[in-house]
Amino acid sequence: MFFREAFEASMLCSILATYLILIGQRDRIRDIWTGVFAAIVASLIAGVAIYSTVHNYEGTPLELQIEGISYFLAFGMLTYMAVSMKKNGNLEEELESRIDSAIKTGSKFAIVGFTFLAVFREGLEMVVFMVPLTSITDPVLNIVLGVLGIILGSVTGYLIYVLGKKINVECFFNLSTFLLVIFAAGFLVSGIGEFQQLGWLPFGNETLWDTSSILSSESAVGNLLHALVGYTDKPTSLQVISYVVYLALIGISSVVRKRT
Repeated sequence: MFFREAFEASMLCSILATYLILIGQRDRIRDIWTGVFAAIVASLIAGVAIYSTVHNYEGTPLELQIEGISYFLAFGMLTYMAVSMKKNGNLEEELESRIDSAIKTGSKFAIVGFTFLAVFREGLEMVVFMVPLTSITDPVLNIVLGVLGIILGSVTGYLIYVLGKKINVECFFNLSTFLLVIFAAGFLVSGIGEFQQLGWLPFGNETLWDTSSILSSESAVGNLLHALVGYTDKPTSLQVISYVVYLALIGISSVVRKRT
């Protein structure tokens, strides 16, 4: 997920810089860097603030509430990203249109603001994804993997735009969309689990099976799978039904969209 967000931000900034050069606005590239750095700082501040809040209430019902809400927010964001990406047309054309509008305003901070909002949105999504994961995986490991994902995503985004003629970007986005849907389904299941523990969903609490003897959710592998795809060794009926229904709806909507 960090890779994907960094990839999108890198692609956006690369397209933006190239377009400014093409229309003779090379001097405004510094505005892009200003917006990027401002967005990074704002994202870090938001991340520290949110993590500190969650950490201060560790082991309390409020922690479950925050994690549950974070799971559902991440679920909604990933679903929106997966669906909207299929609906959108050419990313470059859409971006160029928005850049033109920003430049025509004549404001000195138009490009800075445009870049800041675009990159900060990706950074904020990373923060939302990180919050529920901090309680089930090693925080240090989260940071290392997050930084690695951001670096790889940024470099890949730049290379794909510069060397895009040799890379099938459509296949890349199709694969990443599939992964987004799987991750979203996992967040949905995890969010339901948190709310059931709180008693906010007092139905569908029957345990359908128990695989703790094979792969416990508390093990290192179990924790990783729980973070990525929502694995739980004792899923409830509501979790399983929601998982299957969600994937079925996404699959049906994808088929319908292709036919139309």
